[in-house]
Amino acid sequence: MPKTKTNHHPDHPVSEVYFPLKPRMKLGRRTASWLMATFALVGVVTIWTSAAATKPLVTLQAEQMKPDRSSVFAFYDQRAVGKAATVMFGNSTITTTNVQLSQEAQEVTIRARSQRCLGSPQLQLKVDNKAVGMATVSASGYSEYRIATKIPAGTHTIGASFINDYYNWGRHCDRNLIIDQIEIRGASLVSSIPTPPVIIAPHDTDKDGVADTTDGCDTQPGPATNQGCPLQQTGVQAKTAGSFIDSIGVNTHIGYGSYPYNDIQKVKDGLQKLGIRNVRDGDYLNNPTGQARLKTLFDAGIKTDLLTNSDDLVATLNNIKSYPQGKVAALEGINEPDCFLKDKRSDWVEFTRNYQKDFWNRVKNDATLQNADILSPAYCRAETAATVGDLSPYFEYSAIHPYPGGWAPEKAIADQLKLSASASGGKPFYATETGYHNAIYTQSGHNPATQRASGIYMPRLFLSYYLAGIKRTYSYELVDQRPANTWNLIFDHEGNFGMLNYNFSEKPAGAAIRRLTTLLGDTNTNFQPGKLDYSVSGDTSNLQQLLVQRPNGTFYLVLWRTDSVWDVPTRRDLPIVNKPLTVKVGNEARNVKVYNINTGDAPTITAKVAQLQLNLGPEVQILEIQ
Repeated sequence: MPKTKTNHHPDHPVSEVYFPLKPRMKLGRRTASWLMATFALVGVVTIWTSAAATKPLVTLQAEQMKPDRSSVFAFYDQRAVGKAATVMFGNSTITTTNVQLSQEAQEVTIRARSQRCLGSPQLQLKVDNKAVGMATVSASGYSEYRIATKIPAGTHTIGASFINDYYNWGRHCDRNLIIDQIEIRGASLVSSIPTPPVIIAPHDTDKDGVADTTDGCDTQPGPATNQGCPLQQTGVQAKTAGSFIDSIGVNTHIGYGSYPYNDIQKVKDGLQKLGIRNVRDGDYLNNPTGQARLKTLFDAGIKTDLLTNSDDLVATLNNIKSYPQGKVAALEGINEPDCFLKDKRSDWVEFTRNYQKDFWNRVKNDATLQNADILSPAYCRAETAATVGDLSPYFEYSAIHPYPGGWAPEKAIADQLKLSASASGGKPFYATETGYHNAIYTQSGHNPATQRASGIYMPRLFLSYYLAGIKRTYSYELVDQRPANTWNLIFDHEGNFGMLNYNFSEKPAGAAIRRLTTLLGDTNTNFQPGKLDYSVSGDTSNLQQLLVQRPNGTFYLVLWRTDSVWDVPTRRDLPIVNKPLTVKVGNEARNVKVYNINTGDAPTITAKVAQLQLNLGPEVQILEIQ
């Protein structure tokens, strides 16, 4: 069957159709030389002298070379000399090993063509896995690109790489490289250089004054100084602010019969004040009160990750189907079976495996539920995954519980992802529990952090987990389950994880998250964010940064350092050390406001500048750039 390119975006395949080669197909041999290139659509005739046709030492058919990516395949091509070629859809390399040269080679000729998108594909020649030359493949018809390089006689590995893949969503164009053959030649003769091309009625499809033969974007007008392409927006690509805001979630226990979670109005108000639109909770099978409270949150526009009940999966899924469609964003397997099932069932490993398979099959085959993300079991200890074994065929996201244990969040998540990689099957992650508790005198073994430290760490936790590629992070939890009296601070770490105090007042963590979501809080992700030509200089040690944009065009540059503010072994706060940083926000002055989300709601700097000086430390600062 013919194939079209769909790996960048399934809704926008390129127009060219590729007919894949059959396995072990024998291809016709190529002629020894060219007397004249055929007259192509671009209207160019290149005249070659007979001396130019020096016999190659070796000719490699691209379609017979080995690709290193699945985005490369051989196909029938009437324009290729042997009626077959290789198309490279993404950055990739094709190679042939054991290439025998009887004498020193001095030149490699690559016959290739391009599919351009705001620029032409770049081809890199490799000899023995080292780059030795490069060519810009600008012509849409086959042309020969010569790279002068000395290759000694002997056995070599020859490769060709596509190194600048690009896709533009707005213009629906795609940059690809197509290679026909590679010829390795001996001594290069002066007479082998072709005469200048004779241009016959050059085409200029986009009428921008740049002939199609040299136009990198022959259907999109642009200046000659940019190869006939529209000028690209320079700078750093922003993400949508909404995609980050949607990654923030929190655990709740609204089915509890006691305060504070039995006051659903305060729970809802607390979530809305913090700007959090995702919660993780139970499904509340056989709990009408919990079901009613869930629906209160649904009515407020809040979505859920629901834990399933290991005692009765069928009844649990039927109960979940009674909730409004689109409100259940994710469904999760057994929660921490190595903690909660291990002491109840001797067969907990086998039970966990069978439950996840059954859970997967039932959800995927149910039209009401199948749009929810399906999560794996989350374990108390990351190493448990090796005991349970590979369940990756039965989930879409790997659920993890990467609690930092009082340490700074950036290193904690890096370590957790390494530990969890073997169980994920290469699939992306949800962090369904994480966070800090403030029972600073506890002897439980779960290390605490002060409210000051967790207030600085929590926004960094959400930001760093997002930068690590985690789709959604659920802090544990919304509100302290018990008041922070002396007894609870000593013994009850489970009751002191909240971003809000027992009376729903803000802890420093809650205040920082509220300021973060207020500045960035836009749920609209249905737009293409732009680029900002910014740079930072000065002391960039331990610097982290995230650039997002809201639909109104405003950019937000989030900056912080990964420095610690709490010493875990000695349980004491560390001083905040700020270091100078220069931020350039463009070549022209822009309206800039700077916010420190740990110190207050008002901006600390308001100015119209092209660059500004910051004193930046472990606290998150946000630059609002108009």
